[in-house]
Amino acid sequence: MHTTHSNGRSFTPFCMEMVIVALAIGTNVLAAESQTKTSVDLIVNEPATLRDLGIARLEESLMEFSRTYVEAKGTSIARRVSLGASAAYIARDKTISVIASLVVDDAQRSGKEICRDVLSGLRSTLGVNPDTGAPQAGGGPNLPAKHTYIGGYFSHVDDTQQRIATVDAVLSKIVSLQVAVIMRSPELKVANCKGALLSTESVVMDPSLTQ
Repeated sequence: MHTTHSNGRSFTPFCMEMVIVALAIGTNVLAAESQTKTSVDLIVNEPATLRDLGIARLEESLMEFSRTYVEAKGTSIARRVSLGASAAYIARDKTISVIASLVVDDAQRSGKEICRDVLSGLRSTLGVNPDTGAPQAGGGPNLPAKHTYIGGYFSHVDDTQQRIATVDAVLSKIVSLQVAVIMRSPELKVANCKGALLSTESVVMDPSLTQ
């Protein structure tokens, strides 16, 4: 059977099906392009929050800490050392978690000692004196001069001292530190420790855990 168009031309059912398929494909392509454009617009137009900015600044300082720590102390700790540190906002708990992981071969110090030493380094990077547990000046390479503590990571350059103090107080309560030391030789052992930001203490889990 043929279908006749108003201009006198006729189409077979197969031709009609092809036209319908072409129209459907065109519609899907347009929908996909529209969705892609919407997604791109959302990414481009969505403003970053101080939380996003603070985490990014903190991550940069933690990368610098990892590099300088290995350069300064690597050979005194083990034959081979690899350190990585990062920060993340935990939406469920509304907390910020700072985590460092150290992998060593043929360690020359105990896992407990290394764990506590890295934890002290993290505190220093976040603007805390590891010997006193109190805020100190120079809390990391990405802090403006007037920002002396972790709140500087989550502040604007022109923020007032009062606001900075408020941010410092809030962050002191929600930031947690955790370190894992993985000793791969001569046998696999893992040492874990954690601690509060404004403190000199650390809680060390079993450093002789063997898997």
